[in-house]
Amino acid sequence: DEVGISRCLPQYDTYADDPDNDEGLMLSLWHALDEADIVVAHNLARFDLPKAMSRFAYHDLGPPSPFKQVDTLKLAKRHFRFTSNRLDDLGAHLGLGRKQQHEGFGLWKRVMAGDMDAWDEMVTYCNQDVVLLRNVYHRLLPYCSGVPNLAIYEDAERPLCTKCGSADLTKNGNAFTRLSKYQRYRCNECGAFSRGRARIGSLPQTSGV
Repeated sequence: DEVGISRCLPQYDTYADDPDNDEGLMLSLWHALDEADIVVAHNLARFDLPKAMSRFAYHDLGPPSPFKQVDTLKLAKRHFRFTSNRLDDLGAHLGLGRKQQHEGFGLWKRVMAGDMDAWDEMVTYCNQDVVLLRNVYHRLLPYCSGVPNLAIYEDAERPLCTKCGSADLTKNGNAFTRLSKYQRYRCNECGAFSRGRARIGSLPQTSGV
């Protein structure tokens, strides 16, 4: 759906007596990461993940189970030449929407002062951030290499798109390695190309001179 899911400090019982206590919030995040196979975020590698791990260490939670990481900021820099790689600008440029507009640092000050209206506005902002991130990721995904292969997470016998996991594929010629030939597919959901697992032919081996 078009609604993100956010958690905030006032949702935890400790907030009334100790508004700076983020242990419950961090435990919720820890469990979300511990259950995840793949985590996607914008600037994940340099900001979100190190910040999270810092708080996990502070609360002595231990590291969550390993997961694949996808940083959409890195994807944008590696595979494209957009004028700006900020998530808000990518969303606007790609026609996918923008971040929820707010007053700026003044909203943060109101949140830190315990203003519940400000907290509601911040949650709305974060929810929109999740939706925008998802939409930008899905738009960039077919063009990108080095992302997790979603097909291996399914127990399907039929071919699946390696980028989005869809089974709605169309045969599209052949894919070749140095010595082998495979069926190539194009995904009707995201447009990405992938190849079948079974080799359908081998090229004759020759010796170099």
